[in-house]
This record gives sequence, structure tokens and C-alpha cells, in this order.
Amino acid sequence: MSKSTNYKAIFFSGLTFVGAGVALWITLGPVGFALIGVGIAMM
Repeated sequence: MSKSTNYKAIFFSGLTFVGAGVALWITLGPVGFALIGVGIAMM
């Protein structure tokens, strides 16, 4: 049970990184791609 909850927490933090990466990509360009990569790696 704790494993699935933990996975969900990791998944949502990964989604947060992807969302932040997309926002940064729109504003700053290449910097956002690094965050998107981190978020996908977390998931």
C-alpha cells in the first residue's frame, strides 16, 4: 500500500517538474528542457 502511494507521490512530483519545465521552456527556452528531462526521469 505504501509503495503505490509513494509511487503516486513520485509521479506527481515528476509531473510538477514537467509542468515547470514547460513553463520555463516557453519563457526561457532550453532551460525548460532540462527540467522536463528530470521530470520524465522521475516518472
